[in-house]
Amino acid sequence: MPEENLIRQLLQEMIISGRSLEEVCRDHPELLEELRARWQEVRVVEQQLDVLFPSSGATPQNTGSIAIEPKLPQIPGYEVLEVLGHGGMGVVYKAQHLALNRPIALKMVRAGAYASEAERQRLRREAQAVAALVHPNIVTVHDVGECDDRPFFTMEFVEGANLAQRLAGTPQLARDAAALIATLAEAVHFAHQLGIVHRDLKPANVLVTPLGTPKITDFGLARHFDGEFALTFTGLQVGTPSYMAPEQARGLPDALGPGVDIYSLGAMLYEMLTGRPPFRAATAVETQRQVIEQEPTAPSRLNPKVPRDLETICLKCLEKDPKRRYATALKLAEDLNRFGRNEPISARRVSALGRLVKWCRRRPTQATLVAAISLVAMATLLATTWWTNRQAAGAFTIQQDLEELEQLGRDSNWAAARTVLERARARDFASAALRERIERAGRDLELVQQLEDIRLNRAAVIGFGFHRRANNPQADAAYAKALRARGLGDSSTPPERVATQIQASAIANALIAALDDWAACTVDKSQLVWILNVARSADPEATTWRSEARTPAAWTDISALERLMHTAPVATESVQLLTALAERAEAAGCDVVSFLRGVQAAHPSDYWSNAALGYALSRASRFAEATRYYQSALSLRPKDATACNNLAIALVQDGRVEEAVSHLREAIRISPESGYSYSLLGNSLNLQGKFAEALEQHREAVRIAPGSSAIRANLGVALQNIGRLDEAIAEFRAAIQIDPKAPGARVNLGMALAQAGHTVEAIDAYRQTIELVPDDPNVYSALGRTLFRLHRMTEALDAFTTAVRLKPDSAEYHADRGVALAQLGQVDEAVECYERTLTIDLTTSESNQFLRTMLMEAGRGPEICTVWKRAITASPSKYNGRAGYAELCLFLDRPDDYRSECTILINRFGSSADAATAEQIAMAGLMAPLSETDAAAIAVIVEKARPEALLLRGLLEYRRNRLDAALPLLERARQSAPVADVGPMPSLMLALIAHHRGDDRTARKMLASAIPGVNWQPQSATGPSGWTWHIVRREAEEAIIPNWDAFLAGTHQPQDNDERLSLIGACEFRNLHHLTAKLYSDAFDVDSALAENRQNDYRYNAACYAMMAATGARNNAVRLNDEERAMWRAKARQWLREELASWKRASANSPQVRELALKRIVNWKRDPDLAGLRESEPLERLNENELRECHLLWAEIDAEVDTLRMLP
Repeated sequence: MPEENLIRQLLQEMIISGRSLEEVCRDHPELLEELRARWQEVRVVEQQLDVLFPSSGATPQNTGSIAIEPKLPQIPGYEVLEVLGHGGMGVVYKAQHLALNRPIALKMVRAGAYASEAERQRLRREAQAVAALVHPNIVTVHDVGECDDRPFFTMEFVEGANLAQRLAGTPQLARDAAALIATLAEAVHFAHQLGIVHRDLKPANVLVTPLGTPKITDFGLARHFDGEFALTFTGLQVGTPSYMAPEQARGLPDALGPGVDIYSLGAMLYEMLTGRPPFRAATAVETQRQVIEQEPTAPSRLNPKVPRDLETICLKCLEKDPKRRYATALKLAEDLNRFGRNEPISARRVSALGRLVKWCRRRPTQATLVAAISLVAMATLLATTWWTNRQAAGAFTIQQDLEELEQLGRDSNWAAARTVLERARARDFASAALRERIERAGRDLELVQQLEDIRLNRAAVIGFGFHRRANNPQADAAYAKALRARGLGDSSTPPERVATQIQASAIANALIAALDDWAACTVDKSQLVWILNVARSADPEATTWRSEARTPAAWTDISALERLMHTAPVATESVQLLTALAERAEAAGCDVVSFLRGVQAAHPSDYWSNAALGYALSRASRFAEATRYYQSALSLRPKDATACNNLAIALVQDGRVEEAVSHLREAIRISPESGYSYSLLGNSLNLQGKFAEALEQHREAVRIAPGSSAIRANLGVALQNIGRLDEAIAEFRAAIQIDPKAPGARVNLGMALAQAGHTVEAIDAYRQTIELVPDDPNVYSALGRTLFRLHRMTEALDAFTTAVRLKPDSAEYHADRGVALAQLGQVDEAVECYERTLTIDLTTSESNQFLRTMLMEAGRGPEICTVWKRAITASPSKYNGRAGYAELCLFLDRPDDYRSECTILINRFGSSADAATAEQIAMAGLMAPLSETDAAAIAVIVEKARPEALLLRGLLEYRRNRLDAALPLLERARQSAPVADVGPMPSLMLALIAHHRGDDRTARKMLASAIPGVNWQPQSATGPSGWTWHIVRREAEEAIIPNWDAFLAGTHQPQDNDERLSLIGACEFRNLHHLTAKLYSDAFDVDSALAENRQNDYRYNAACYAMMAATGARNNAVRLNDEERAMWRAKARQWLREELASWKRASANSPQVRELALKRIVNWKRDPDLAGLRESEPLERLNENELRECHLLWAEIDAEVDTLRMLP
C-alpha cells in the first residue's frame, strides 16, 4: 500500500510539474517500469476521452509525457543528430538544416502515436508564441511543420548549458545575479507587451550561451492575456511549483497576468542568491502549499552576503498579492539596473508595521490584545516626544544624508550621490554649518560632472574611420582648465602639494580617475610626467602594479606597456586606469583587444569598460562584435548621446545603416543641440542615397557648431555627393582654416579639386596632407589615382606602392598598384598584385567588382570567371554574390558555363518574390535563345517584375519569337525608359526584329542609332548591364553586318554612314582606336551635319579616339608610326576647335545652351583621353610646332570658358 501511494504521488508530480518519467523516478528507479505502465493507461484513457469529447479551445491539457520512441525521427530537410532534452510534453533534438547547412534545435511532440490532440495544439501554440517574439534574449523560431501527423518547430541552436545546470545549487555573486535577471526581465516585458505570459519561468528554461547571454525558451505553457485559463485534465495547475506564483498554485483567474512571470523571476533571483528556490518540499503538493501559505525566508538569512537592496527587490517580486509586486517586468529590470549602478532603488523594504500586519492576518486572536496595549502606549509616547524631537530629527537626518554622501563619494557612485544631495537640500532645520557642507558637496559634484563631460566628449568617435585622437588637444586643455579653476594648480605646481589637496577632497576618487584619463590624452610630454606623478602620489591605496602603471617611463616603453597589460589585476583595479593604459598601448601599436576583453569581463556593468572594448574592436574592423559592447554601454547610459553616436557609427560599418539612423535620431532627441549627431545622421542618410535630407542635417549641424572642422568637412562631402563641387571645396577650405592639421578635410579637398578638374591643386592638397600625416595610406591612394588619371604612371605607382606599404592587407591598394604596373608594361609584377588581392579578399562584392574591373582593363577577362567562381563557391547560397556571373560567362564566350549558371539561378532563386531579383534573373536567362521549357520558366519569373520593366517583357516576347508582341513593348521602352536603365538595348532589339522581318535597311539604321554614344571598350564593361549590352550588340552585328572580317582585312569598305556607325562598336571593343577615328572621319566627310550632332557628341568622341590612337592609350590594338600619330593629333585638335566653334555659335543666344556648353567644355580639361594634348609629360615629347599648337588650342578653350562664365 505504501508503494501504491508513492506511485500515485509520482504520477501527480508528473502532471503538475511537467517532468518526465526518468526525472520523477530519479530517487525511485525500481518504480520506473510500473510507473511507465500506469502512465500508458492514462494516455489511452485520455485518447478515448478525446474521441468521445472532441477538444475545444478550453479543453484541459495534460503536460505529462513519456519517452516511447527510441529512434531519432526522420524529417525532410533536416538531419536529426541527437536528443538535447525533454520535458513533460515535448522532446528537443539537435538537428542540421540541410539546405542552410547550420545547426538548429528541433522540438516535437514526445508521445508519438500516443500524443493527444491537446498536446499537438500545445506545441503549435508554443511555436506561434515564440515566433512572435523577436528578441535577443528569447530563442528564435525558424520554421514550423508537421511530419507523420506530429507537429514540430525549429529554433536557433544555443550552445552551452541551461541556467539550472550552471547554478547547480551554488549561490552567485549578487551583481551577476541582478544583471542576469534584469536582462531576463526586459525580455519578459517584451513578451508581455505582445500579450504573452510565459507561466513556466525557471532556471531550466533559460539557456545561456558561451558568452553568457541568457535566452528564454520553452513557451509550452504560454498564454495571451485574454486567452482562457488552462488546467490539466485532473483539474491541477500547470507550471513548476517552486517557481509558481500563489495565484497560479490556487488556480485563480488572474494567474494569466504578468504578475506570475514577475513572481517566477523573483524566485529565480532568490535561487541565484541563496542556492535554492524560495519554496521546495518533499513533494510537489507540499511545495504548492508552502507557496500559498508561507512567507519566504529572507535571502540574507541563508546567505549573509546578499545586499540589502537586492533582497528588497527579490522579496517584492515574491509578494503573495500580485498588486504588491512590481507593476511590470520593466519596472523590475529598472530597479535591478539601479542596484547595478549603485543608485537608490524604488522598492521599499516591508516595514516593521508591514510585517506586523502580515502576522496579525495569520494570528488574529493573539493580535487583538497586543494591538490594544500597543496603541495606548504608542499614543502616549508620541504625544510627549513629537514636538521635542522634530528639530533634532531634521538636523540628524541631514547629517545622515551628508554621511551617506561621503560614502557614495568613496564608492564613486556619483549618480546616487546627486540624488542624496538634492534630498539634503530639500530638508528643513539645517544649521549654517550644515548648509555650508551641503553647498560644498554641490560644488564637488559639479566638478565631477564637468570632468565626466570632458571624458565623454573625448570618447566621441570622429566619422566612420574610428579615429578620436583629434579630440585629445581639446580634452587636454579642458582638464587643465577645470583643475586649475579648482585651485589644484598646473604642471608648474609641485606634484606632492597637488596630491595632498586631492587626498583631502571628498571627490578624491573622481579627481584621480580624471588624472588617469588626462594622462591618456595630453600632448605635452612634460605635462604627462607631472600628471602621472600627481596621480601616483594622490592615490591612498596604490598597489605595486598601480604605482608602476603610473610611472612615466612605462608610458613610453612598448614592452613595459605590454607587461603591465599582461600582469594587470583587472578585477581589482580602476577601470579608468585600465582603459587609459590600453589607450596608450594602442597608440604605441599594441593589440589591446584581449586585454580589454578581460577588463570588460571583470567589470561588465561599467560603461567605460564596454565603450573601450567596443572602440578597440571597431579599430580592428570587427564591427559586428563592437556593436554588442556599444549596445551594452548604451544600456548602462540610455540617455547619453555620445553612446548613441558611437553605436551608430559601428552599426554603419557593420552595414546596418537603418539601425544606425534610428540611434542617431535618438541621440538628437536626447541632445537637440548636438551638431555632431546631426552631422553623423547626414553621413548615414548619404549612404542610403537620401541626399536632400542628408544635406538638411548637415546644414543644421553647421548652424549649431560652425566652428567644428569635422562638421564643416562632412557638409563638404554631402555637397560633393550631389555634384555641387564649388560649394564642397569652399566647405573643405573652411574646415582646414578651422583646423589646419585636419587630414580628412585635406584629403576630401583634394578629391573634390580633382573631380572639378583642378588636378594641380588637388595634387598640392594631397602632398600638404602627407606632410602633416605621413602615415595615412588613404592619402597616398587618392594621390595615386589622381596621378593615374593624368597618365603620370611612374608617380602614381610610387604613391600606390607607399599605400600598400602602409596598409599591406588592403586588396584595393594592391589592385591600384597592379593597374599602374600594367600600364607601365610590368606585367609580371602586375600579376603578383592581382594574386595578392585575391588572397586578401575573395568574398566581398566591392572587392570582387573592383578586381573584375581591373582584370577587364588589363585585358584579362577570362580570369574573372575563375576569380568569381571561387567567391561563389565560398558563399553558394547568396544571390547577391553571384548576380551577373551568368552574363559574364556569355560575354566571355563561355556558353556552357552560362547555361549552367542560368539553371542554378532559375531553380535556386527563381521563387524570390523580390521584383529586382526576379528582373535580374530573367534578364540573365534571356541573353541567349531559349527552349520552350526555359522560356516558360522565365515567363513565370517575369510576372513578378515591375510594371515598368518593358525591356524585359519585350525581350521575353522576342525570345519566344512573338515579334508582333515584342515590338510595341520595345518601342515604349526606347521612348519612355531612362537611358541609364536600358542603354542601347531597346534599339539593338528593334534592329534584330527588323532584320528577322527582312527589313535590312531599317535594321541597319536602328543599329547605327544604337552604337554611338556608348563606350564599347571592353575595359568599360565591368558589370552585368555592360555585359548584356555587348552580348546583344554582338548578336545584332553578326545578324546585320556580314562584312566585318572583310572590313578588318581591308577588302571591304563601308557603303554608307549607317554601316560606318554600326562598325564603331566592334572597333571600340577590339581597341582599334585608329579605325574608330577613321570611321568617324569618313562619316563626317559624307555628312558634315553628323559632326554637329551634340546629342551623341560624335565629333568630340572622334577627337578622343584620335588621341587614344595617337598616344597608344587604353591598350590600342595597333601600334602606329610617328607620322600616323602626328596625323591623328592634328585631327584631334581640328575636331576640338570645330566643336568649340559649334558650341560658341549655339550658346550665343541661349542661356540654357551656355550652361550646358560651359559644363561640357570644362570637362575637356580633365578628360584623361585628352591628356596627350594637355599634360606636361606627353607634351614634352612633341616638336616645337605641335607644342605651340596645343598651347594655342587650350588658350582658345580657356578664353571661351571665361567668356561663358561672364555671360548672364
